Amino acid sequence: MDPLSLPGRTRLRFLSRCAVPRDLDNVTSFGPEDGVAGAGVERGAVEELWKAARAFYRTGITPMLQLCVRRRGRIVLNRSLGHARGNAPEDERGTRRVPATTETPSNVFSAAKLVTAMVIHKLDEQRVVNLEDRVAEYIPEFGQHRKQWITLRHLLSHRAGIPNIPPEALDLDLL
Repeated sequence: MDPLSLPGRTRLRFLSRCAVPRDLDNVTSFGPEDGVAGAGVERGAVEELWKAARAFYRTGITPMLQLCVRRRGRIVLNRSLGHARGNAPEDERGTRRVPATTETPSNVFSAAKLVTAMVIHKLDEQRVVNLEDRVAEYIPEFGQHRKQWITLRHLLSHRAGIPNIPPEALDLDLL
């Protein structure tokens, strides 16, 4: 999508940036981390990942981000950065900014699908799963209401026939 082809107000909102505080430590929250011992990863690699997350946040593209990395059953990174409320481009000037924490709920809808798809394709490549497997083989409850024939490939290609969330269900408290 070319943002410059969007209508005026939509384009302006799309191109708007969030305010980025100079001192990111004031909007950084740390959750419980187990450390890297036994996780098969170096502390330096974890800190490089966090450094990249901070650089991404500094672009102003998003008012907050959360990152929780687990490896071999250990939490090696569990942090948040930014504001839960009050710093989105559409927020009124002067809105009270509320820092995010690692406990702040984030509604990402399909943003995690990219990672999920990559993992499923790697598992298919390793012959752990097959894209033609039915979802109900892994989650039997999913096979209800005529969904028993839906495969992993159907889900990944948006061809499963599952409808969107109805607008009345998009209640922040409910989500």
